[in-house]
Amino acid sequence: MVRGHKNGHSLLGWIGRAHSQRDERAKPGLRVGDVVTIATNAWRDYIPCMRFERIWVEQCRATRAIKRRFGAKSALDYLIGEKLTMFADAARDDPAFAQELPRFLAAVWRLFNADEIAGYVASLRPASRNRLRQLLYLR
Repeated sequence: MVRGHKNGHSLLGWIGRAHSQRDERAKPGLRVGDVVTIATNAWRDYIPCMRFERIWVEQCRATRAIKRRFGAKSALDYLIGEKLTMFADAARDDPAFAQELPRFLAAVWRLFNADEIAGYVASLRPASRNRLRQLLYLR
C-alpha cells in the first residue's frame, strides 16, 4: 500500500483497475499493442527524410554554447573528443558521412584556433592523439 494514498488503496491496484477499465471501453478492433505499431510505422516513414550526416551542424551550434558557459576544454572534449571521432567512424562505413566530414572539420577549425586544437590533442593519450592528428591534419 502507498502511504497517504486516497482510501488506502495500493497504487498498483489503482493502475491495474484503470487499465482494465480503459481496455473495456476500447473499440473492438484495437488493442493496446496496436498503438505501438501505428506509432512505429509513422516514425519509420519520418526517418528517411532526416539527414543524419548533417548532425554536425547542430553539434557545432551546441559547442558554441558549451565554450561560452564551460570553457574551451569542455567544448573541445565534446566536439572533438566525442562527436568528431564518432562521426569519423561513421564516415568509414557511410559515403554520406564521408562527404560531410570535410565540412565538419572546417567548422571545427572555425570554432577553435590552432593553439586550442593542438593543445587539446597533445593532452590526449597516444592512440587518440595520433588518430586525431591524422584527422585534423596536425603534425
